[in-house]
Formats: sequence, structure tokens, C-alpha cells
Amino acid sequence: MLIRDPVLIIVAHGTQRSGALPGEVFQGRLQQLLPHFEVRLAFLHSSPDIQAVLEDVLKNQPADILLFPLLFSQSIDTVNLLSPTTENIEGSRAQILPAAGCLPGFGRMLTHRVVDSTLPLNGKVRNPAVFLVSHGRKSDRRPARNFLEIRNAVARSLGHNEVYNVQLEGCFPLDQWRERTQNRKAVFIPLMAGDGFHCRVDIPAAVDMRPDENLRILSPVGTWWELSVLLAEYVNLRWLDGGSEYSGPISRKLTRTCRCLVEK
Repeated sequence: MLIRDPVLIIVAHGTQRSGALPGEVFQGRLQQLLPHFEVRLAFLHSSPDIQAVLEDVLKNQPADILLFPLLFSQSIDTVNLLSPTTENIEGSRAQILPAAGCLPGFGRMLTHRVVDSTLPLNGKVRNPAVFLVSHGRKSDRRPARNFLEIRNAVARSLGHNEVYNVQLEGCFPLDQWRERTQNRKAVFIPLMAGDGFHCRVDIPAAVDMRPDENLRILSPVGTWWELSVLLAEYVNLRWLDGGSEYSGPISRKLTRTCRCLVEK
């Protein structure tokens, strides 16, 4: 019997800008860490779309398919968008993994980056204000629940409470960040998949750095090597036996809601 490689499909939101592939960096790094998988990239709202990628993957009759949302909020909308793509897969087993922001250790990963990016200068140490930047929607009156959980995890790890959720759209607006803190030392972390227009243009414009401020905008989390490691460890611990042969059973029954796995 021919045993084919399992497939892990990274599912990103997508972009309207031609030639942009948010998640491409993540895909390359993850393939290095999971050589026993075929790692593919698909999008919810641009090309190649998830349905087309699934159809192509199924031609090789893989034993197992994992779908990983390269999104930072595990919302019901996300699960509802992905679930129909897997319900009619025959001869294969499929499961939707937790979104990126729900992976165990995600909050600690952000904390370590903040600490590394704010090493003391000339022996002087001052905790920066930390802003977790998501895209959001204009109708949002507050960040998604797991964004608040991520914020709490980072605040606990840093040992101070100057950690804030802000959004490009919706409440609380990134361009009003100065209303949240008197601290003029700050780190901004884009909870986004790739270094696209939002990260290159919109976020710097909204931050509007001034000469008397010590501000740093980190690269988007979807490009971090550490995120690839978090996902690879999650997959290996749950579905690999011995690190070389895919053996763990995957249920076809998809959960409509997902309890976030951010550490308490």
C-alpha cells in the first residue's frame, strides 16, 4: 500500500494586491521544520484560494490533511469559513488546527521578542508600552476575545500592565495610541501574516513617530521564525510518533468552536 505524505495547508486571509503572498515566508520555514509534510499555502480571499488548493492536494490522495489558519483570532467566522471546505472530503481525514494566536506558548513568544527588542541602553532600563496591532473591523467595539487573552498573557510575562490591544480599524484605533499611555518608549507588534501594505505603510503612518519618542515597530508575527517553531512543535507532539513517521489519528469531526490555548 502506498503511503503518501500528509499535507499541511497554511490558510491566510489574503490580499487584494497582485503579486503579494502573505504567508510565503512562513511556508518556507515550516517546510524546513516539517520535511515529512507537504506544506501548501492558500487564501480565504485571494488566489490561490483554499478550495482550489484542496482540490489539487486531493489528486494525490493524501492520508491526512491539516489546515492551519495563519490568523491571530480564532473566531467563529474563521471556523465557519474553513469547515465547509473539509466536510465533503472523501478518502481523506482533515482537521482544522488552532489559529496562530491560539498556539500554546504564543504569549511567551511575543514577550521574548519585546524583551530582546528593548535591551537596556547605557545601563538604563525602562519598561516599554506594548501595543498588539491587529487589523480589526470598523464595526468592532472591542478586540476579539483571544486578542484580550494574548494581551493578558504578555502582561503577566512582562510583569507590568502597559500592554494594549489596538486595531487599524475598529476600537481601539492604533492612531490614537498616545491616549492610552504617557510612556514614550513603546513597541508595536503587528499581529499579521506578512510584510504587506498594512505593515509597510499603514502601521508606520498611524504610529507617526516623533523625535522625542523611542518607538519600535517589529516585523509582522507571521514572518517570525519562532512562530514556525511553535506550530512544528504542536504538530509533532500531537501527530508524530518518533519524529519521522506520521501516525496519529485525526478526527474528521470538526469543532465549531475552539477553546484558545494561550497559556494562563
